[in-house]
Amino acid sequence: MQQALKQKDEDISKRLAIIQHLAQKISVGDYTVRVNDEEQDDLGSIGASLNAMAAALEKSFNEINTNEWKQAGLVTLNEVIVGNKSEQVVAKDTLTHLVQYGDCLNGAVYLLDTGSLHLQGAYGLEPYMKQQYAPGEGIVGQVFNDKTVRRLTNLSETDFIATTSVGSIKVQNLIWLPLLAKGQCFGVIELGAAHPFGEADLDFYQEAARIITMEILAAKARKQVQVLLEETQAQSEELQTQHSELENLNTELEAQTQKLQASEEELRVQQEELLQSNQELEERSRLLEEKNELIASRNLEVQKKEKSWR
Repeated sequence: MQQALKQKDEDISKRLAIIQHLAQKISVGDYTVRVNDEEQDDLGSIGASLNAMAAALEKSFNEINTNEWKQAGLVTLNEVIVGNKSEQVVAKDTLTHLVQYGDCLNGAVYLLDTGSLHLQGAYGLEPYMKQQYAPGEGIVGQVFNDKTVRRLTNLSETDFIATTSVGSIKVQNLIWLPLLAKGQCFGVIELGAAHPFGEADLDFYQEAARIITMEILAAKARKQVQVLLEETQAQSEELQTQHSELENLNTELEAQTQKLQASEEELRVQQEELLQSNQELEERSRLLEEKNELIASRNLEVQKKEKSWR
């Protein structure tokens, strides 16, 4: 009996040491440790409680770490898109961030333009990659039409390969993200990696895609505003040119008006001179008529005298 009690005491001491070691591990932040104690006693209950606590802490801190990883990536993404960048620059810069932050191998961004999806950004792609997709064409076009995320995992070693200067890397996992806003799709992001895309990755990429979509739309709006400003500037310059031409025409018309006024004044003077000349002529004509009448009267008198002398 003493030997049994001694053995039991040793077992309890060992179990307490294991539980104490587990508690110390948990206290320093190692939440992956577990105690394998299936005894149905108080120590077994304590061990089970510690296992449950470690599991709960591991889950909570994993969620916290995942959320911190996500938020840090989104903060950096917002820093990347700062500035009045064009759609192409936004696509390239954000794709580079997604590939590097998510530890991907390659990626591409296709944006909608004139009814087709055009390659606007690429990272680690082969030169033979397709430059344009129609809606519904290939996985890129289908994701655009479906407006849903698509993932492919554990692909065959021969399906997708990224070439490097020292060899080839297997791209066994792919993800396609639609760029959505207000129920409309404006493009698709494609990413390839050697590791599977988990739910945390998906959550990050979907939020990142939303931010990228908003910035691309803002870039489109800035471009439209710039085009309108340039058109307005061109119209303003044209109006200024027309205004200058009108001013020149008005100046010319004023000069012609002044010439016309001078001509009218000269004509008025000439008319007055002509009127005066006409008046003088009329006066002379009247005097001449009077002289003629006087001469005619004298001629009659002379004729009468001649007749009387005969």
